[in-house]
Amino acid sequence: MNLTDDQCWLIACAPDDVSTASLARVLGASYSTVNNARWRFRREGWTCGVAYVRCEYCGEGLTNDLPANARRRYHPACKAPGLRHVLRMGHVRRWQEMDAERRAQIGERGTRYQIDAQEATLSDAVNRRALWTAEEDAYVLTRMATDSTLTIATALGRTYHSVRSRRATLRRKGILD
Repeated sequence: MNLTDDQCWLIACAPDDVSTASLARVLGASYSTVNNARWRFRREGWTCGVAYVRCEYCGEGLTNDLPANARRRYHPACKAPGLRHVLRMGHVRRWQEMDAERRAQIGERGTRYQIDAQEATLSDAVNRRALWTAEEDAYVLTRMATDSTLTIATALGRTYHSVRSRRATLRRKGILD
């Protein structure tokens, strides 16, 4: 239950010898709501604490009202790209900590997958060397997050490498981030 400003004012002004139970009855609010408000007012004062920090993605100012948003690190618009950046940095760090032999094994496995995927789509690619249509671009954009490149290539009748190349083109044009 949310307390009104008048109820909060009465809680803040109530002397310490008034019990929380009687105050809750007078205000018509639950005991736990009044108790939490009293505890918060005693700890932080009438207003909540505010911290001014920098958004970890764009660097602009960000206001955090404490304690509710004390851990907020991004603007709402910066959250998704910021978290992608953090995840990428974790991958980069783990990659750098790996020994050279393990990195070579992973690279070879990725290369082998790409070669196999390209060979698998070559025979089914009915749209090879055809211009990309708006419908195909829309399909790539909508399915990219859920389907693999191999699945998209098979569905569109394109080769594996052509779908990868088209995604790169869409990124360059700013359609895809």
